[in-house]
Amino acid sequence: MTKSDLKQGCGRFEIILEAMGISGSIESELRRDLLELSQIRNVLVHRAGIVDKRFIEICPWLKMCIGDHIKVTNEAYCRYSIAVPRYIGTVIKRLKKYS
Repeated sequence: MTKSDLKQGCGRFEIILEAMGISGSIESELRRDLLELSQIRNVLVHRAGIVDKRFIEICPWLKMCIGDHIKVTNEAYCRYSIAVPRYIGTVIKRLKKYS
C-alpha cells in the first residue's frame, strides 16, 4: 500500500505533486468540496448511490444515514463544477512558479 492509497480527495494528488516538488496548500473549503465530490462518486459508482458507514465517517457534514440514497443537488453540482477547475488552476499556478 502506498501513501496515496491512504489519502482521499485531493490528498491523493498532493502526494504525487509533492514527489514532483509542486505540492502546496489548498483552501479548506476547496479541499472539502473535492473530498465530498470523490466520496459522492465512490458511493454512486460502487454502492449504487446507497450511503454506507465509511461515507458517513468521511463526510459527516452531509448529515446522512446508512441506507440513504445520494441525491446530487443543483447546488452541490455547481460547487463540484467550480471546485475541479479551481484545483487545476491552483496546480497550474504552482507549475508557473517553476517555469
